[in-house]
Amino acid sequence: MTGPRPDDPAVPDDGHAGDLVSAYVDGELDATTARWVEAHLSDCQSCRTAAVHARAAKEILGRPAPVDAG
Repeated sequence: MTGPRPDDPAVPDDGHAGDLVSAYVDGELDATTARWVEAHLSDCQSCRTAAVHARAAKEILGRPAPVDAG
């Protein structure tokens, strides 16, 4: 893990970014916590994969629903 853990109760004690990954992808984090997540993602393949999946889900959910031509 790179960088100090911010004094934020949302940051898990297990060393992973956890639910902060989706908040990071959605741009909901304060600057300090976002930097911590960015540093963590550079070191942790598991959390990087979670970020890729969160971005893909956000992209899919942001698309309009298909129209049934039937």
